[in-house]
Amino acid sequence: IGYAEVMQMNTANESEKQQLEGIIAAGDRGSELITHLLDLSKSPYTETTPSHSKGIELIEPLEHIIGLARLQLPRQVQMMHAIGDPLQDVAISATEIEQILLNLINNATQSIAVAGHIEIQIRNDANHRLSKPGYPCLYIQVSDDGCGIPAEHLDTIFEAFWTSKRHRGGSGLGLTMVQRIIKRNHGSIDVTSELGQGTTFSIYIPAYIKEPEATANNQESMAITAKKEAPRQLQLANHHSDYHALIVDDMPDILNIHHAMLSRMNITSETAINGKVALEIFQHKDSQFDLIITDYKMPKMNGLQLIEHIRKIDAKLPILMISAFAEDYQLQQVLENNVTLINKPINIEKLKTAITQVMVVANKQA
Repeated sequence: IGYAEVMQMNTANESEKQQLEGIIAAGDRGSELITHLLDLSKSPYTETTPSHSKGIELIEPLEHIIGLARLQLPRQVQMMHAIGDPLQDVAISATEIEQILLNLINNATQSIAVAGHIEIQIRNDANHRLSKPGYPCLYIQVSDDGCGIPAEHLDTIFEAFWTSKRHRGGSGLGLTMVQRIIKRNHGSIDVTSELGQGTTFSIYIPAYIKEPEATANNQESMAITAKKEAPRQLQLANHHSDYHALIVDDMPDILNIHHAMLSRMNITSETAINGKVALEIFQHKDSQFDLIITDYKMPKMNGLQLIEHIRKIDAKLPILMISAFAEDYQLQQVLENNVTLINKPINIEKLKTAITQVMVVANKQA
């Protein structure tokens, strides 16, 4: 993602920019899927912040993910699909719907030994018990004409690591994840199957019902606050050229990418390959930095240790910690040291937003 963004920044060719945008979008989507898988692995009963998707914005990504899945099918397997338009706003993220589809398509593919068909239907359903007047639920059906599931196994197919297709690449986790996603979004899943004839999975996801709007007074107050903050943020965004940053990461590729991104923002920077080198640069008598951007896991001296040393010297210097290990309990210590934590992967807009925010806070404190 980082190198694609750097290439995109450095080309004036519109066709190349569009192709690079496709690479970046695919990388972002992969990152979302992986993050979601890691989130699912924590606990099947973890309560998460409710999410939702606008029906009008679902059709394109669903067409895209089905198209990608079709490209990976064996030649002897054909897949057909139909997506209703319009779709109702639903109480689930687009990424979670994609995860459901990918797992069910993979499951259907593994059930077809020689040749067969997979059919996908996605539409509104106003008659299901999860629907409410004016708010139909989302109906997803994935059917195949594969080997089918024996009746005695229908009660066990959602158990983790249970699979009848291990010799065909089955892990026994796909249906477990599908059920987990649906349960935590308060939906339901039904399965019907006939041995030698095929299997049908039917998923129902509740519609998203917007909570009552904030009162007019609250909205007015929020608007006034935003108006007060906007000039300061705009001013900071336009004066990034006054900043000098120290970037710390044990991966040269990441250093190069972040250095290029900062240059694009007119921020000068120096780089360090680990916390020990960074501390030596920071303590040099001629060094003066407005911002530290550091990784977490590094040899010799990690990001937490570096921050502890820096805070003994400067308690208010803006520090961003960028890490792929945001769930590590040790990282909660950074909050005690006045540090902003952001997750990898980082794109230029995410980095620019984080820098602007920490500099706004730093200016307030000053």
